[in-house]
Amino acid sequence: MMRNEIIGVIGCGGKVGHAACEYLIEKGYRVKGGQRNPAGFSHSCFQWVKTDIYDEASLQAFCRRCSLVINCAGPSCLIREKVAAASVKAGAKYVDTFGTFLIDNAYAQSIRNGVCVVSAGNVPGLSEILPCSLISEYFDEVDEIEVYAGGLDYPTFSSTADVLLSSLEGYGYAGSFYNCGEICSELADTSKRIKIWGFDEEVFAKPFIGSEFAALCKRKGVKKGYCYNTVVSKQLGEAMVNSCIELAAGRAGRSLEKCVEEINTQMELSLFGRKPGYTLVAAVTGSKSGKARTKRVSVKVKSSCEITGIVAGMVAAELAGKDIPCGIYYPFEITDAGKIMAKLLEYKNIFEYTSLDDADIADFEEGTL
Repeated sequence: MMRNEIIGVIGCGGKVGHAACEYLIEKGYRVKGGQRNPAGFSHSCFQWVKTDIYDEASLQAFCRRCSLVINCAGPSCLIREKVAAASVKAGAKYVDTFGTFLIDNAYAQSIRNGVCVVSAGNVPGLSEILPCSLISEYFDEVDEIEVYAGGLDYPTFSSTADVLLSSLEGYGYAGSFYNCGEICSELADTSKRIKIWGFDEEVFAKPFIGSEFAALCKRKGVKKGYCYNTVVSKQLGEAMVNSCIELAAGRAGRSLEKCVEEINTQMELSLFGRKPGYTLVAAVTGSKSGKARTKRVSVKVKSSCEITGIVAGMVAAELAGKDIPCGIYYPFEITDAGKIMAKLLEYKNIFEYTSLDDADIADFEEGTL
């Protein structure tokens, strides 16, 4: 069934944008794709429009007649509010696969009269949607959430640059955990590999609380929340940390391009002998109807970029055509997390979902699983 809404996708030719376009077209939407070069995407419901995101007039022309615009281009930290502001000015809702910095008041001023959803990707995005769906279905009260996220995928310049730039701009809280409404320092030994249920091999895990994870904990009344970024290679982790330090210090000869190139090389070396993919594990402890319980779920995806585009498409499809108050939202605040998870389960070719209940967890922890 063809729908009336036109959804614009900036960065339609990239891995993330292509996945978003495919999802939306499959669901009957007309899609307008924007980027400088032809998208290499052909469908009767798809129209490519040459667009320069650094040219305000070009962006305005693209956003015209769109009911909603998804930004899949990057680096998000360089694009900043440009696409969001053009979307709001054109009267279109806005969805960003990252864009968490738009919550900052300095940027919020230019988009305060529109509907904007940020962090609508894999991590962040699915990393909050997954535990949110578990809480809604299985718990009345939540004592603790633990989330582990990490993997290896074929790197892109934009994704790696966003990790570096967001770190430099103070996104999130490294070495921290959520404790009854406060962000507290977590003393964790990050120098050793650890075994985590759901991951195929031992990993290095570093505590990191994103603003969206903290918002989820606050919204759901969580007492304690822990979130960890994981890597399989110590060299890769060190390359990320060293690049951030060198860029922050303005070390001569250390451009963003050079740092991204070195990190991506380390990522490709880490992929040797391994299959690309991304793992997300969420464990929730609390109670339902006064009875204590724990739920643990592992999600494995073959491509972080592809799942990011699909999640963005799902969020956009939920928002399109709805009357929503102006504001800046995270996906779990404005969509049905359980509904999104149910739809993702249909993508069995790229999405693997495993869950453990109380009895299963007890067996696992005793070493029988």
